[in-house]
Amino acid sequence: MQVGDTSNPCVKQCTIEESEGSGLVIHDKATGTFLRNIILRSKLAGIGVRDNAEPILTANVIKVLECS
Repeated sequence: MQVGDTSNPCVKQCTIEESEGSGLVIHDKATGTFLRNIILRSKLAGIGVRDNAEPILTANVIKVLECS
């Protein structure tokens, strides 16, 4: 999931699974509230914040890929 361009969403109690990149990326001065989401097995970061984004992240769960 990508959130950018000064957006301000409220995302709560969602499941994001098996992303090819990061599970959730917040960028380009976006804000928003991300509450009690579950992010599972992303190939890169569970959550990425960059380019002056300022999200509120509360009680999110990130589970990573297991190493083989």
